[in-house]
Amino acid sequence: MALDGFSQMLNGMQQQGNQQQQLASFGNQQQMQQAQMAQEANSTQQQIATVQQQMLSENQKAEAQRHQIRMETANKIREMNNETYINRLKTSDKHTKSTMDTLKS
Repeated sequence: MALDGFSQMLNGMQQQGNQQQQLASFGNQQQMQQAQMAQEANSTQQQIATVQQQMLSENQKAEAQRHQIRMETANKIREMNNETYINRLKTSDKHTKSTMDTLKS
């Protein structure tokens, strides 16, 4: 009978040990899952940062192109204004010359 009690006590201790191992294993699984989630969150943050950098780069490139177009347009307008001014001067000179020729005749 004492042997049965000892055997039951041993079985109980083994069961308790098994439960502790299961709890430890469960705890390790939770830690692994948390570490994996943290790694995924970090990866996601890096991807977001990369996309933001790409967007910033594209915006800067687009702004540089818009600036170039504005500068080219301003230069063309300036050239057209100069040509118009020169053509007006030439026309005015022609009228003046024509008037002078008429007066001389």
